[in-house]
Amino acid sequence: MKKIISLGLAVSLLLALSACGGSAAPDAPATGAAPVTSASPETTASPETSAASVTTAAPETTASPETSAASVTTAAPETTAAPVRETTVSGTLAFDRNTPSVDARADKGYAWDRGTLTLTLCGMVLESENGVGVRLDCDATVELADGTESAITVEGNDADLGCTAILCTGNLSLNGKGTLKILSGYYESFAVDTGVTAYGIAAKEKTLTVEDGVLEIQCGNPGGGNDAYLRNIQGLRAGTVEIAGGTVTIDTGDVYTTAKGAFLDGIYATDEFRQTGGALRVTIGNSEELGVSVFLENLAICSDGGFTMIGGSLEARCGAETANGKAIGAKTIAFGAAKIAAGADENGRDASYTDQKYVKATY
Repeated sequence: MKKIISLGLAVSLLLALSACGGSAAPDAPATGAAPVTSASPETTASPETSAASVTTAAPETTASPETSAASVTTAAPETTAAPVRETTVSGTLAFDRNTPSVDARADKGYAWDRGTLTLTLCGMVLESENGVGVRLDCDATVELADGTESAITVEGNDADLGCTAILCTGNLSLNGKGTLKILSGYYESFAVDTGVTAYGIAAKEKTLTVEDGVLEIQCGNPGGGNDAYLRNIQGLRAGTVEIAGGTVTIDTGDVYTTAKGAFLDGIYATDEFRQTGGALRVTIGNSEELGVSVFLENLAICSDGGFTMIGGSLEARCGAETANGKAIGAKTIAFGAAKIAAGADENGRDASYTDQKYVKATY
């Protein structure tokens, strides 16, 4: 009987243990939800955060090469934009119909084409003490190469030609998209009146036409510390002077002289002056007669024949103390439909240009 009871107790004990073990297994996942609550992938967003910071930082960090590259690109043009050129030609350049073609653009900044009688300037820097810079003994064209700047500086006095930057004995035409700077008859000081006549560009008794380009012409010593002691000054001189295009600026210094019949003109045309386009600005300085009355008329633009303007813009002035000075002088003057402002100086608003020292006209 005891054996039966003992056996029954053993079976009961086994069943109880089995029940405890079976209930513990399902509870373990519920209570041990560490894998869910620990959510290390979600809470450990540090990889995402750090990745974002790295991604953001990268463009900021790598921007410096772009910045430095930009600065290098910007600096390069500033360094090469205005190279300092040394004198490429000394003395006088002379050409005529028989002069063979020459290409000296690479080292001297000019070329001569015999077939077209064209002198191309592309960075030439000419200095002459012989009285003449360029002499063209034929009908000719001076072409200013696009994007280039050339310069002609002339001193001295040719017995027949005076001091002239460009002299043409035939008809002369200037064109191109470049720039030409002229300084003619520059002297720091004079002890006596030398009787020198300074011309910028001259085609005496022929036709001088500016079709295009930038011309900056200085005769004497405009704005300098010493006034020019010259007999005569003329920036442009020809039989007929025509401004058809481009930008032309003419400036002279003050003039002292004792020579009778002396003159100070920005432009002098023995036959006719015409402006059909372009921008023209002419300024002549003051003149002083030493001893006796010697000046005829001092005119920013002078024509022995007619003055005609049918296009472009014009600004002409002479110094307030210029003897017998006027902005424009000609036998006949016609401005067409131009708007005119004239007076004693740039503040003048008169519509009349007669005997005025300042005239501005625009189309």
